[in-house]
Amino acid sequence: ATTTISMDLENPEGQGPAETPIVSNAYYFEDFESENSTWPLENAIEYSWGTVNSSIMGGRFEWEATAVDGWFGRIKTPSLPNVSDFELEVDFAAIEGITQFGIFFRRQNDSYYYFPVEGSSFEFTVWDSELGQWNPIVRFSEHSAIDVVGPNLLKVVARGAEFELFINDVVVVNRSDEYLGGGEVGINVAVNAGETAKLSIESFRLSPINAASQ
Repeated sequence: ATTTISMDLENPEGQGPAETPIVSNAYYFEDFESENSTWPLENAIEYSWGTVNSSIMGGRFEWEATAVDGWFGRIKTPSLPNVSDFELEVDFAAIEGITQFGIFFRRQNDSYYYFPVEGSSFEFTVWDSELGQWNPIVRFSEHSAIDVVGPNLLKVVARGAEFELFINDVVVVNRSDEYLGGGEVGINVAVNAGETAKLSIESFRLSPINAASQ
């Protein structure tokens, strides 16, 4: 089922610059089981770096890219509000040819936090981008919680300056950082030039902290 609830928003389109209202009571859940999914799809869309196809089948969002050039960027998601305090969970079911996959949060233009897993070594890392300048919070690290076959559930719990990062329900990072108080959330991937990359997602949940168990 797919449910979207936005409360007290002046700009329900959500994804946008830092002046977009930031809220802490947005809810969106997608398990790719409904025929009425609002998740955006791409059919042989050509970009300067390659071609993207995506579909929903078998309870999964399937994303495939054929890259002419190496690329790092965001996968299209529904329009979501900018959020401050929240829980975000993305269940990455499987990958093939993906250099890196992960979630970004509190994004304001070119500034954001990024929590990815490497597609070959299956190490995780955490970065912040300050106007496009990357700074490591946690350098590439192995962790027993990472499943090299998949799936891997990545989760962020953000409350004020505090945030916790989870892999498959195991806390891997506790962090206090006041640099960014709110912003966009979403999914980033990286692919190498000349490769066909595939990614499957089983679920995506954005929720207020006190409603995550609903």
